[in-house]
Amino acid sequence: MIEISQQAARNLAITQQGLSNKKVGKGLQSTYNAIEQLGYLQIDTISVVARAHHQTMWARLPHYQTSHLAQLQENQEDRQIFEYWSHAAAYLPISDYRFCLPRMHAYRTTQKHWHNCDPKIKTYVYDRIKAEGPLMSKDFKPPPNHKSGTWWNWKPSKIALEHLFMEGNLMIKNRQGFQKIYDLPERVLPPHINTTIPSTIDYATYLINSNLKAHGLASLKTIAHLKKKELKTIIQKVLLNLVELGVISPLKIANNKETFYIKNSVLTSISSIKKPAPSIQLLCPFDNAIIHRARVKNLFNFSYKLECYVPKLKRIYGYYNFAILYGNQFIGMLDPKADRKNKQLILQNIHLAENIKLTESLLNSLSKKIINFAAFNGCEAITIVTTFPKKLKTILGKTIIQNSPNNIL
Repeated sequence: MIEISQQAARNLAITQQGLSNKKVGKGLQSTYNAIEQLGYLQIDTISVVARAHHQTMWARLPHYQTSHLAQLQENQEDRQIFEYWSHAAAYLPISDYRFCLPRMHAYRTTQKHWHNCDPKIKTYVYDRIKAEGPLMSKDFKPPPNHKSGTWWNWKPSKIALEHLFMEGNLMIKNRQGFQKIYDLPERVLPPHINTTIPSTIDYATYLINSNLKAHGLASLKTIAHLKKKELKTIIQKVLLNLVELGVISPLKIANNKETFYIKNSVLTSISSIKKPAPSIQLLCPFDNAIIHRARVKNLFNFSYKLECYVPKLKRIYGYYNFAILYGNQFIGMLDPKADRKNKQLILQNIHLAENIKLTESLLNSLSKKIINFAAFNGCEAITIVTTFPKKLKTILGKTIIQNSPNNIL
């Protein structure tokens, strides 16, 4: 069993996630390349700052433009991404479409939906889109006396749209604002896309390769996360087979009991992977690098919990707390809110770990990242409300003013 240091493992993971501060491209292709490397890009509705999918891209691509995802999704002749369910709603490379077919088949047969759906309404919704072309939920009127609400109180036609989508009978052609536009798969999928259902072994191999590509190393637990027991068993068998074939190797990390796996092609060059530059990255709660909380705790000794679901009085870090990454170490949390009307970024709480020293390098990197973060979120001013340690508020405020051409604090 090969063993590497914890630092080497962290360097590899950060580098594979595109967070090592290496030079990256500026255009549309760079955005696609990042999604293809990550395997998926989670979509979320929370909008206290720019939504999660945009924040995840910006963390890796400083020149990312929020129009990129729409361009990659809506170009009929060269559509490169599509929306479906990964472990949550996500953008995925269109070339991976066939690996969503098993879930679609399950929803058409045995898998239960979140909502019960009237078959007649489902047929009506499908037939309208087939006859009229792409439609949104708002194109279907709710029944009389229906009280609109959040996802648990969707109108019947919205439930039908989501049933048809999860079953693969409809696809999301693109979005208008944040509203989904649904259409038939045959009018959305490019003609060259493989639509054959993968075998269970092929699907397990896809999961293994996706995880290793995105993270550099992965354990059975993370590869099989949220998967059923039967599939987990197949994944384990495929892992052992790939070891026997000399494609991957089992790996131990110093002072870590878990067994990881790594591609042999990566293993041979792991010693040349440099420690990420000591610069700050702000990672939203749904960022690929931190979405598997147990993995982050195991590999980085960092306990992350999204607190928007925690009662306000029990929150420690804030409603929508970002993780602060410095080089290859997580050093704290930041809770931002964009006051779009007044173009002001409100940093409601910045909380650093107790052992973090407020060096000039750290303060400069954090201040510059916050300034750029404000600009990305359309803000021209910054307000710091609370910090830990308390002295950070004054020191960081001065550093932001020094690094800002417009003294935006």
